[in-house]
Amino acid sequence: MNENLPIITAEQPHVRTKKRASRRRAVSVAVLAALLIVAAAATFAVGRNTFLSGVFGTAKTDGGASETPAAKGIYDFDVSHVPEGCTAIKPVDLAGGGENVSAVAPVKKAGRVIVIATHPYEAYTGETMTYAADVFSATGGEFTTAKVAEFLASELRRLGVDAEYIDVGVESARASYAAAAEKISEYAKENEIAAVIDVHRGALVDGDGNILRPITSDGGDTVAETALVAARGGGMYETRLGNAAYLAEKMNEKCARSAYVESRDGVMGQDESAVFVTAEIGAVGNSFAEAMRGAEVLAAAYAAQSAE
Repeated sequence: MNENLPIITAEQPHVRTKKRASRRRAVSVAVLAALLIVAAAATFAVGRNTFLSGVFGTAKTDGGASETPAAKGIYDFDVSHVPEGCTAIKPVDLAGGGENVSAVAPVKKAGRVIVIATHPYEAYTGETMTYAADVFSATGGEFTTAKVAEFLASELRRLGVDAEYIDVGVESARASYAAAAEKISEYAKENEIAAVIDVHRGALVDGDGNILRPITSDGGDTVAETALVAARGGGMYETRLGNAAYLAEKMNEKCARSAYVESRDGVMGQDESAVFVTAEIGAVGNSFAEAMRGAEVLAAAYAAQSAE
Protein backbone atom coordinates (compact mmCIF):
# COMPACT_ATOMS: atom_id res chain seq x y z
CA MET A 1 0.00 0.00 0.00
CA ASN A 2 1.38 3.41 -0.95
CA GLU A 3 -1.01 5.64 0.94
CA ASN A 4 0.11 7.87 3.77
CA LEU A 5 -1.81 9.89 6.33
CA PRO A 6 -4.96 11.24 4.62
CA ILE A 7 -5.21 15.01 4.87
CA ILE A 8 -7.40 17.62 3.30
CA THR A 9 -7.08 20.43 0.86
CA ALA A 10 -9.28 22.64 -1.21
CA GLU A 11 -8.24 22.48 -4.91
CA GLN A 12 -4.77 21.04 -5.24
CA PRO A 13 -4.27 19.15 -8.50
CA HIS A 14 -1.12 17.33 -7.38
CA VAL A 15 -2.99 15.06 -4.96
CA ARG A 16 -5.26 12.11 -5.58
CA THR A 17 -8.64 12.91 -4.05
CA LYS A 18 -10.63 10.03 -2.71
CA LYS A 19 -14.20 9.66 -3.85
CA ARG A 20 -15.84 10.38 -0.54
CA ALA A 21 -15.17 13.19 1.87
CA SER A 22 -15.10 12.84 5.63
CA ARG A 23 -16.32 15.10 8.34
CA ARG A 24 -13.90 16.29 11.00
CA ARG A 25 -14.58 13.50 13.43
CA ALA A 26 -14.27 10.93 10.66
CA VAL A 27 -10.86 12.31 9.73
CA SER A 28 -9.55 12.46 13.28
CA VAL A 29 -11.00 9.16 14.48
CA ALA A 30 -12.28 6.82 11.78
CA VAL A 31 -9.50 7.47 9.26
CA LEU A 32 -6.81 7.22 11.90
CA ALA A 33 -8.33 3.98 13.16
CA ALA A 34 -8.25 2.59 9.63
CA LEU A 35 -4.59 3.52 9.36
CA LEU A 36 -3.88 1.66 12.57
CA ILE A 37 -5.40 -1.47 11.08
CA VAL A 38 -3.65 -1.13 7.72
CA ALA A 39 -0.23 -0.20 9.07
CA ALA A 40 -0.48 -2.68 11.95
CA ALA A 41 2.20 -0.69 13.69
CA ALA A 42 0.85 2.81 14.15
CA THR A 43 0.83 4.07 17.72
CA PHE A 44 -0.72 6.88 19.72
CA ALA A 45 1.28 8.65 22.42
CA VAL A 46 -1.03 10.62 24.68
CA GLY A 47 0.57 13.91 25.64
CA ARG A 48 1.77 17.06 23.94
CA ASN A 49 1.86 15.43 20.50
CA THR A 50 0.82 12.12 18.96
CA PHE A 51 2.77 10.64 16.08
CA LEU A 52 1.65 7.91 13.69
CA SER A 53 4.28 5.25 13.15
CA GLY A 54 4.66 2.03 11.20
CA VAL A 55 5.12 1.65 7.46
CA PHE A 56 5.88 5.34 6.99
CA GLY A 57 8.48 5.49 9.72
CA THR A 58 7.08 8.09 12.09
CA ALA A 59 7.38 7.79 15.83
CA LYS A 60 7.34 9.70 19.09
CA THR A 61 10.34 12.00 19.14
CA ASP A 62 13.22 12.05 21.53
CA GLY A 63 15.70 14.62 21.07
CA GLY A 64 18.04 17.39 21.78
CA ALA A 65 17.37 20.85 20.49
CA SER A 66 18.55 24.41 20.58
CA GLU A 67 17.69 26.39 23.70
CA THR A 68 16.85 29.43 21.55
CA PRO A 69 13.26 30.50 22.29
CA ALA A 70 10.81 29.73 19.51
CA ALA A 71 9.24 32.59 17.54
CA LYS A 72 5.80 32.52 19.13
CA GLY A 73 3.99 34.43 16.39
CA ILE A 74 4.38 31.72 13.77
CA TYR A 75 2.63 29.22 16.06
CA ASP A 76 -0.46 31.38 16.67
CA PHE A 77 -3.47 29.34 15.62
CA ASP A 78 -7.18 29.72 16.27
CA VAL A 79 -8.93 26.38 15.80
CA SER A 80 -12.31 28.15 15.88
CA HIS A 81 -11.54 29.47 12.40
CA VAL A 82 -11.42 25.96 10.97
CA PRO A 83 -14.66 25.31 9.06
CA GLU A 84 -17.02 22.60 10.27
CA GLY A 85 -16.15 19.26 8.73
CA CYS A 86 -12.51 20.19 8.17
CA THR A 87 -9.32 19.23 10.00
CA ALA A 88 -6.92 21.79 11.40
CA ILE A 89 -3.31 21.90 10.23
CA LYS A 90 -1.55 23.33 13.27
CA PRO A 91 1.91 24.93 13.22
CA VAL A 92 4.03 23.47 16.05
CA ASP A 93 7.57 23.53 17.41
CA LEU A 94 8.98 20.04 17.95
CA ALA A 95 12.59 21.10 18.47
CA GLY A 96 12.41 21.33 22.26
CA GLY A 97 12.69 18.78 25.05
CA GLY A 98 13.64 15.13 24.85
CA GLU A 99 16.76 13.30 25.90
CA ASN A 100 20.16 14.94 25.99
CA VAL A 101 22.45 13.43 23.37
CA SER A 102 26.18 14.02 23.25
CA ALA A 103 27.34 15.17 19.83
CA VAL A 104 29.85 12.93 18.05
CA ALA A 105 31.53 14.19 14.89
CA PRO A 106 31.21 11.62 12.09
CA VAL A 107 34.32 9.91 10.80
CA LYS A 108 35.27 11.51 7.51
CA LYS A 109 35.48 9.15 4.58
CA ALA A 110 36.67 9.70 1.05
CA GLY A 111 34.05 9.39 -1.63
CA ARG A 112 30.69 10.79 -2.67
CA VAL A 113 27.64 11.65 -0.59
CA ILE A 114 24.64 9.72 -1.89
CA VAL A 115 21.21 11.26 -1.39
CA ILE A 116 18.16 9.00 -1.62
CA ALA A 117 14.49 9.00 -0.66
CA THR A 118 13.51 5.50 0.44
CA HIS A 119 9.87 6.63 0.31
CA PRO A 120 10.07 8.92 -2.75
CA TYR A 121 6.29 9.12 -3.16
CA GLU A 122 5.69 10.93 0.18
CA ALA A 123 4.23 14.35 -0.62
CA TYR A 124 3.91 17.78 0.97
CA THR A 125 1.15 20.30 0.42
CA GLY A 126 1.59 22.57 -2.58
CA GLU A 127 0.95 25.69 -0.52
CA THR A 128 0.70 26.70 3.12
CA MET A 129 -2.59 25.41 4.56
CA THR A 130 -4.41 25.97 7.85
CA TYR A 131 -7.01 23.26 7.36
CA ALA A 132 -7.96 20.44 5.07
CA ALA A 133 -11.32 19.74 3.54
CA ASP A 134 -11.39 16.64 1.31
CA VAL A 135 -9.56 13.48 2.28
CA PHE A 136 -6.77 12.48 -0.04
CA SER A 137 -3.70 10.31 -0.02
CA ALA A 138 -0.66 12.54 0.45
CA THR A 139 1.49 10.73 -2.07
CA GLY A 140 2.74 11.38 -5.57
CA GLY A 141 2.55 14.50 -7.69
CA GLU A 142 5.11 17.28 -7.95
CA PHE A 143 5.83 17.99 -4.29
CA THR A 144 7.52 14.83 -3.06
CA THR A 145 10.46 13.77 -0.91
CA ALA A 146 12.14 12.63 -4.13
CA LYS A 147 12.12 16.24 -5.35
CA VAL A 148 13.44 17.47 -2.01
CA ALA A 149 16.22 14.83 -2.04
CA GLU A 150 17.18 15.77 -5.59
CA PHE A 151 17.33 19.43 -4.56
CA LEU A 152 19.39 18.57 -1.47
CA ALA A 153 21.99 16.84 -3.64
CA SER A 154 22.19 19.88 -5.93
CA GLU A 155 22.57 22.21 -2.93
CA LEU A 156 25.38 20.07 -1.53
CA ARG A 157 27.17 20.23 -4.88
CA ARG A 158 26.70 24.02 -5.00
CA LEU A 159 28.34 24.22 -1.57
CA GLY A 160 31.33 22.15 -2.67
CA VAL A 161 30.28 18.69 -1.48
CA ASP A 162 30.59 15.85 -3.99
CA ALA A 163 27.00 14.59 -3.95
CA GLU A 164 24.60 12.69 -6.18
CA TYR A 165 20.90 11.84 -6.00
CA ILE A 166 19.95 8.22 -6.70
CA ASP A 167 16.37 7.26 -7.52
CA VAL A 168 15.55 4.08 -5.60
CA GLY A 169 12.68 3.38 -8.01
CA VAL A 170 9.89 2.35 -5.64
CA GLU A 171 6.23 3.34 -5.54
CA SER A 172 5.20 1.95 -2.15
CA ALA A 173 6.61 1.13 1.27
CA ARG A 174 6.71 -2.59 0.51
CA ALA A 175 10.35 -3.71 0.32
CA SER A 176 11.43 -0.09 -0.11
CA TYR A 177 14.42 -0.40 2.22
CA ALA A 178 15.55 -3.56 0.44
CA ALA A 179 15.29 -1.75 -2.90
CA ALA A 180 17.29 1.19 -1.54
CA ALA A 181 19.94 -1.16 -0.15
CA GLU A 182 20.26 -2.82 -3.56
CA LYS A 183 20.71 0.55 -5.28
CA ILE A 184 23.38 1.57 -2.75
CA SER A 185 25.16 -1.75 -3.16
CA GLU A 186 25.15 -1.49 -6.95
CA TYR A 187 26.47 2.06 -6.80
CA ALA A 188 29.23 1.07 -4.38
CA LYS A 189 30.61 -1.49 -6.85
CA GLU A 190 31.93 1.33 -9.03
CA ASN A 191 32.01 4.33 -6.70
CA GLU A 192 33.36 5.09 -3.25
CA ILE A 193 30.61 6.26 -0.90
CA ALA A 194 31.42 8.73 1.86
CA ALA A 195 27.91 8.92 3.31
CA VAL A 196 24.24 8.28 2.58
CA ILE A 197 21.50 10.81 3.34
CA ASP A 198 17.98 9.36 3.25
CA VAL A 199 15.26 12.04 2.99
CA HIS A 200 11.85 11.26 4.54
CA ARG A 201 8.72 13.17 5.52
CA GLY A 202 6.72 12.66 8.72
CA ALA A 203 3.00 11.99 9.19
CA LEU A 204 2.10 13.68 12.45
CA VAL A 205 -1.14 14.32 14.32
CA ASP A 206 -1.92 15.38 17.88
CA GLY A 207 -4.27 13.78 20.40
CA ASP A 208 -7.24 15.70 18.97
CA GLY A 209 -6.65 14.48 15.44
CA ASN A 210 -5.18 17.78 14.22
CA ILE A 211 -2.54 17.48 11.53
CA LEU A 212 0.80 18.93 12.67
CA ARG A 213 3.07 21.26 10.70
CA PRO A 214 6.47 21.46 12.46
CA ILE A 215 8.12 24.78 11.60
CA THR A 216 10.67 27.32 12.69
CA SER A 217 11.48 30.77 11.34
CA ASP A 218 14.47 32.07 9.38
CA GLY A 219 14.54 35.68 8.25
CA GLY A 220 10.78 35.88 7.99
CA ASP A 221 10.41 32.59 6.12
CA THR A 222 8.99 29.47 7.72
CA VAL A 223 11.22 26.40 7.56
CA ALA A 224 10.21 22.78 8.09
CA GLU A 225 11.87 21.33 11.19
CA THR A 226 13.96 18.22 10.56
CA ALA A 227 14.12 15.09 12.72
CA LEU A 228 17.51 13.41 12.45
CA VAL A 229 16.74 9.79 13.23
CA ALA A 230 18.97 7.10 14.71
CA ALA A 231 17.57 3.58 14.34
CA ARG A 232 18.02 1.39 17.42
CA GLY A 233 18.21 -1.76 15.33
CA GLY A 234 20.78 -0.41 12.89
CA GLY A 235 24.51 -0.88 13.08
CA MET A 236 26.47 1.45 15.37
CA TYR A 237 23.31 2.92 16.89
CA GLU A 238 25.07 4.91 19.63
CA THR A 239 27.53 6.39 17.15
CA ARG A 240 24.76 7.32 14.72
CA LEU A 241 22.81 8.95 17.54
CA GLY A 242 25.85 11.08 18.37
CA ASN A 243 26.38 11.89 14.69
CA ALA A 244 22.74 12.99 14.44
CA ALA A 245 23.21 15.27 17.46
CA TYR A 246 26.32 16.76 15.87
CA LEU A 247 24.52 17.53 12.60
CA ALA A 248 21.52 18.89 14.53
CA GLU A 249 23.85 21.32 16.32
CA LYS A 250 25.21 22.51 12.98
CA MET A 251 21.70 22.92 11.59
CA ASN A 252 20.56 24.87 14.64
CA GLU A 253 23.57 27.17 14.23
CA LYS A 254 22.41 27.90 10.68
CA CYS A 255 18.73 28.23 11.62
CA ALA A 256 17.59 28.15 15.25
CA ARG A 257 15.35 25.21 16.18
CA SER A 258 15.54 23.72 12.71
CA ALA A 259 16.60 20.22 13.81
CA TYR A 260 16.26 17.71 16.63
CA VAL A 261 17.38 14.16 17.31
CA GLU A 262 15.10 11.18 17.46
CA SER A 263 15.65 7.51 18.31
CA ARG A 264 13.41 4.99 16.60
CA ASP A 265 12.97 1.24 16.58
CA GLY A 266 13.89 -0.67 13.45
CA VAL A 267 16.87 -0.56 11.10
CA MET A 268 15.83 2.04 8.49
CA GLY A 269 18.68 1.08 6.19
CA GLN A 270 21.26 2.22 8.71
CA ASP A 271 23.49 -0.79 8.18
CA GLU A 272 24.18 0.04 4.52
CA SER A 273 26.91 2.63 5.10
CA ALA A 274 29.19 3.62 7.98
CA VAL A 275 27.87 7.18 7.72
CA PHE A 276 24.10 7.10 7.20
CA VAL A 277 21.81 10.07 7.91
CA THR A 278 18.03 9.62 8.04
CA ALA A 279 16.58 13.12 7.72
CA GLU A 280 12.83 13.45 8.22
CA ILE A 281 12.24 16.93 6.80
CA GLY A 282 8.90 18.26 8.02
CA ALA A 283 5.62 16.39 7.93
CA VAL A 284 2.49 15.94 5.88
CA GLY A 285 1.19 19.33 7.07
CA ASN A 286 4.22 21.24 5.78
CA SER A 287 4.29 22.99 2.45
CA PHE A 288 6.77 21.99 -0.23
CA ALA A 289 8.46 25.39 0.08
CA GLU A 290 9.02 24.83 3.81
CA ALA A 291 10.53 21.41 3.09
CA MET A 292 12.87 22.89 0.48
CA ARG A 293 14.02 25.51 3.00
CA GLY A 294 14.63 22.71 5.49
CA ALA A 295 16.77 20.97 2.86
CA GLU A 296 18.75 24.19 2.34
CA VAL A 297 19.55 24.33 6.07
CA LEU A 298 20.55 20.66 6.07
CA ALA A 299 22.83 21.17 3.06
CA ALA A 300 24.50 24.21 4.59
CA ALA A 301 25.06 22.40 7.89
CA TYR A 302 26.37 19.26 6.23
CA ALA A 303 28.77 21.27 4.08
CA ALA A 304 30.03 23.13 7.15
CA GLN A 305 30.48 19.83 8.99
CA SER A 306 32.40 18.37 6.05
CA ALA A 307 34.71 21.38 5.88
CA GLU A 308 35.86 21.08 9.51
